[in-house]
Amino acid sequence: STQAKTLFPYTTLFRSDSTKRSYHMANCYKSLIKKLFIVAVFAAPLLLTAGEAEIQAANELLEVIQFEKVMDNSINASIQALKEMSPGIGNNDIKLKQFFEKHMGAKTLRNDMIDMYSEIFSAKELKDIAAFYKTKTGQKALEKIPEVMQRSMQLAQTRVMQNVAELQEIMAQGQETSK
Repeated sequence: STQAKTLFPYTTLFRSDSTKRSYHMANCYKSLIKKLFIVAVFAAPLLLTAGEAEIQAANELLEVIQFEKVMDNSINASIQALKEMSPGIGNNDIKLKQFFEKHMGAKTLRNDMIDMYSEIFSAKELKDIAAFYKTKTGQKALEKIPEVMQRSMQLAQTRVMQNVAELQEIMAQGQETSK
């Protein structure tokens, strides 16, 4: 697909025909990982500790950032990206949605987020973060962060493409030294 070709077109120079399908699937997974990274940016404020105060502050934050909605939108975007990059995947929207909800849905990730971030922020810090997201600027940040992430990834890709010859040279040197 066009999107897969524009994401990593220079890497096809190093692939044989027998590995193109594996490469295509790898691109699908890379796209999903990027989307998960964007989710992580939204989920980062959900930092809890085992303490009651932290849990209460985190619940308030979840409401402020509309965590369930963010995760649902992320799942839908992941399904759409996967279908665009793998047209042969068919029309398995229901099964794909079940898969993604099972592995990266809000209900699935909530406790993991609690465990992961509880070491980083205190209840006061969580309240401060929630207070920020309640402001007009905080709401705009929530709305615009996905765009910022997408544009920054496109910028990075453009810079690599502008210097693809140098990248090819480095990779060729690596192949020579591994022989």
